[in-house]
Amino acid sequence: MTEIFQAAEAAALFQVRYFVIHPGPEQWDLKEQKQRLDRLKWAAETLNRVADRCQQLGIGCVLENKLPHLLFAQTSDLLWILSTMDTVDVGVCLDTGHANVSGDIYSVTHKLGQHLRMIHAHDNHGSGDEHLAPGSGDIDWHRFLTELDQTGFRGGLILELAAIDDAQHLLAEARKAKRFLRSIGRRLAPSGLPTPRGTAR
Repeated sequence: MTEIFQAAEAAALFQVRYFVIHPGPEQWDLKEQKQRLDRLKWAAETLNRVADRCQQLGIGCVLENKLPHLLFAQTSDLLWILSTMDTVDVGVCLDTGHANVSGDIYSVTHKLGQHLRMIHAHDNHGSGDEHLAPGSGDIDWHRFLTELDQTGFRGGLILELAAIDDAQHLLAEARKAKRFLRSIGRRLAPSGLPTPRGTAR
């Protein structure tokens, strides 16, 4: 909790709008179903404290969908945690790469619709978290953005691309992805979807 609070405080210093967190451990070994339910309850209790601290700092708190092999990766787990928390101010950051590996990228937008606050946009080929530029993998971005637009989403699209040694090449990939997503957004709605911004992992 100390480390999470320090990260939230650093995020507040940078005046971020949302503090993004994975809801649950990266490593786990559950032998009984009851242990899983206990972990869900503990996650909700812990995240209540994180959300309270974020509120004190004046930043939003959002939970990110996880890769399918991790604990609480199912959309139903994420919704359970959200429904159990004390506050309704906590939202969701939809990671397109994680959703594509999980196989539910085209349905998850409607499942999470009212909770969506931001998108981590990147691509892959469905078997690994490659963090490719949108349009470089097998995600059908026109279909995904159509589903997203139907939810009324107007949050931020953040390009989350894999870091490479050649910074100029990375920036070129980000600019190309931005043009690609913007062209689809303009066809979907007169106002267009939000302009993507970039971060490297």
